[in-house]
Amino acid sequence: MRRHAEVARSVASIDIEVRPREEVQPLYTGATSRVKFRTEAWSTDPFDPKVDQAREALRAAGCIPLLRHWRLNQLGMGTAGSALVRHRIPTVGFGPGDEAEAHRSDESIDLERLVEAVFATAVLAYSFIGAPVFPRPNDLREAA
Repeated sequence: MRRHAEVARSVASIDIEVRPREEVQPLYTGATSRVKFRTEAWSTDPFDPKVDQAREALRAAGCIPLLRHWRLNQLGMGTAGSALVRHRIPTVGFGPGDEAEAHRSDESIDLERLVEAVFATAVLAYSFIGAPVFPRPNDLREAA
């Protein structure tokens, strides 16, 4: 870090401008519109009671919750979680895919993981409305 600071001080002042990426996109009417691409960073406190509730509901249903930050490693990759967090709604995100393959032209997911993600979504919905959560019967796991 110190070396970078010394290098920066030795360079003449540099003016830069940073803006969101923009492109012109066609609308269904045939008109076009300039669209700015912007993603707002967001996070939910990992100690928020709703995060604990989500984790416990998933465990009760036999799912294995993995709590960590996403590694969004591609330009333009993000989530819509900021829309919820902006309104102080605790938000968790998950999905069946592999982050390293997300938003690529050859992206694919394992269907068993998709079924598990749909089940987990239902578990969370039930938990947040106050309904009891039980493990999924084995016969349903085998049918999936």
